[in-house]
Amino acid sequence: GEGDRATIFECDTSNGFNSDWFLEIAGGTNSRNFRLVGIGKLGLGLYIGNIDDNLGFSGNGMYENIIVTAFARAMKINSTYSMKYTNIVCESNGAGCEMIAENDAGDNGYSTNSTFINCNFRFNDDFGFVANSPLGNRNTRFISCSIEGNNGATSGYQSYFKFGEYYMDGLYFEGSSTIPALRTEQARFECSDWYFNGTGGVDLVVGQSQNITMSNVKCVSATDLFIFTPSSINQTKNRENENS
Repeated sequence: GEGDRATIFECDTSNGFNSDWFLEIAGGTNSRNFRLVGIGKLGLGLYIGNIDDNLGFSGNGMYENIIVTAFARAMKINSTYSMKYTNIVCESNGAGCEMIAENDAGDNGYSTNSTFINCNFRFNDDFGFVANSPLGNRNTRFISCSIEGNNGATSGYQSYFKFGEYYMDGLYFEGSSTIPALRTEQARFECSDWYFNGTGGVDLVVGQSQNITMSNVKCVSATDLFIFTPSSINQTKNRENENS
């Protein structure tokens, strides 16, 4: 379609949804200017990865000006390399974007060289963005992205990063004062020019290997705190969520 996100794909999930995802995009693809709209908040809106490959690897792709809304989960990114995401919006879904790479056994997936530019993960019932690949997401960059208004209904956070290396510049966080904007464990972060506005702060799970460097971080609310959570407490929270 003409103009940004002009083509609309509407998926009526209200009468049952028999597929794991609505749209799959495999490697080496340049995709842009469309909107995926679910009806009924069922299923997965957009899957990025090569499902025919046992490891699910997909590479050298560019994705631009895409909105995914009203699905149970907006996006899943499997094992990828050299990927660029620009102006992606995951909005008003059950959950936002999952960057969880895995193979059939689910224990050795990873991604390398992923870049997110001016992306928005907002107003989802649960989280906005989760990155948790078994072997890490290596050299992942976020530039001028926002994570805001996600309710953390099941997970208890707006975003979660575990394993791998993350470089984040110019991120904006906004939302409930009782929900952490970000939770991280066993990861390396280099962050600059972050802005927190009325969030539950950052939950740093301690007692595990982490390396976090921050500069020019602005917190405008008294609840925008950096909280150090013992790993045993976090593991208990995870077990409670799994059983809920």
